[in-house]
Amino acid sequence: MNEIAFKDLSRPVDRYQWLKHKANWIRLSAMTMTNHAQLGHTGGDLSCADILSVLYLGGILRVDTSQPRWPQRTGSSFPRGIVREPSIPRSLPRVSFLSNN
Repeated sequence: MNEIAFKDLSRPVDRYQWLKHKANWIRLSAMTMTNHAQLGHTGGDLSCADILSVLYLGGILRVDTSQPRWPQRTGSSFPRGIVREPSIPRSLPRVSFLSNN
């Protein structure tokens, strides 16, 4: 079954629900990673999941996964503590920068 893409949704309520679902997936994935590692804390993961889903999956940041060094891409910068949280690498497979493995 193919997943519906954000860009294919026209109603704002559908886009909101889609992004909410993706943010919850990021949270669940980060919690799973933390649990399997048996270390870390999840505060940053839980708080930045909504931001990551909107930026990376909602089309706010311009990215082209086939061209990682694309000059027109939108740059992003996160505070040092947030970058260490598992939520960022867990959101990137959804935009095809990393594999789920």
